Amino acid sequence: MTGLAPADPASVLSAPKVDRRLPKVVSDGDVVSIDADTGTITDETTGVAFHAQPFPPFIQEIINEGGLVARTKKKLAEKDNA
Repeated sequence: MTGLAPADPASVLSAPKVDRRLPKVVSDGDVVSIDADTGTITDETTGVAFHAQPFPPFIQEIINEGGLVARTKKKLAEKDNA
């Protein structure tokens, strides 16, 4: 799972154990990609890469299903149809 977005170091730093140098080398307007499977954060503008602890599988599942509310609705619907 990889996404490209304008850099927002504050939101990236919410990941556990992320490299604390990130806000010092990522500038406003840089494009950043995040690979949630590996925990790799890459400043696509400069090519500098950082590593954070990847999200655990259950969090990745929530993200991939559109968030906690969407996942909960899906699970409840599956339960009702069982």
